[in-house]
Amino acid sequence: MHFLLRHAPVRAAIAAFLMLAGAPAHAAPVAGSDLTLAGAPLPAFTLADSTDFDALRDAWGRRMDYRTLCETSLPTVAWAEAEQAKDFARAYDIAAKWLATCPVVERVHMWAYGDAKALGDGARMEIHKRWYQGLIKSVLKTGDGKTPATAWKTISVSEEYAVLQYFGLERGAQALVMQPVMVDKLSARPRAGGEGVELYFNPELHFARLARELGEK
Repeated sequence: MHFLLRHAPVRAAIAAFLMLAGAPAHAAPVAGSDLTLAGAPLPAFTLADSTDFDALRDAWGRRMDYRTLCETSLPTVAWAEAEQAKDFARAYDIAAKWLATCPVVERVHMWAYGDAKALGDGARMEIHKRWYQGLIKSVLKTGDGKTPATAWKTISVSEEYAVLQYFGLERGAQALVMQPVMVDKLSARPRAGGEGVELYFNPELHFARLARELGEK
């Protein structure tokens, strides 16, 4: 669905639904006033600390500059070039520097974990393993993903894909389901083969940021 959101008519339609249609009491939408303005100070954290992953995901997910901090600035090309050159120290530094600004993207912790493993750095491997597992488990405890009403709550669409990867699933078709609350329905199949599944995600903070962004234009 994220590629559809690049198109203004689709973005406007979703924003209108969010602002006008409302939602059941058990799944009230996040109000725009509950979001954090772009450029606000980042929450204090260190990767080595014991972390409240629920609070950290919520704090970053409410930032209006989430897309800039955690998506469009992702150093995929630079990191991939370092990986291809087998310069794992540089690759780790690229991932770690980016995580200092946005620590809540699961796949970057997996990048850093792999680089630390290549460098034989067990301590940093454990740090990024703990963060990866902590972030994923923070999503999984919000529901079971089996129905729209019990959809997993995510802070971004990319977090949905991280959950699929965690379960060893390949993404297939994706669609919006409007009732009882607007959610993403993802079809997926095990990479190892087997029967496909349908899973539901509620990226409520993503929708709230989108509605706020479009409402300001």
